[in-house]
Amino acid sequence: MGLLDQKTSHVADLTILSDNTEAQFQIIEISLETGKESGREFFAMTLELPNNPDVGYVYARVMGIMEGDAPGKADTMIRRLRIFKQAVGLEPDDQVNLDTLPGVTGFAIFGVEDTDTGKRNFVKRFSVSQAAG
Repeated sequence: MGLLDQKTSHVADLTILSDNTEAQFQIIEISLETGKESGREFFAMTLELPNNPDVGYVYARVMGIMEGDAPGKADTMIRRLRIFKQAVGLEPDDQVNLDTLPGVTGFAIFGVEDTDTGKRNFVKRFSVSQAAG
């Protein structure tokens, strides 16, 4: 079946979580990427929400620091990396092993954004409030 013949009426619209909703995520895919223009390394992740399957996939990034980053910017990025690590059960100084992260769960605060296909959720920030127990 070609693209011109595909039927689309059977695909439901996404469910959208309210802005600032904390929810559990599960990492489906994670890779280390490098920005084409900036040269900055980042984790690119595909997440799903096991308790909210109708939300669909949520995509998230955790950016790395670069030489020349202002101290405040570097601290912000390191803080986000630390919170991501804690949200998925790692200690702040643990090395990240990408091979062990698919299937791992954690918590995040989700926001809502408008796209060309409608509204969708995104990760505002990772959360350790429920992960800590």
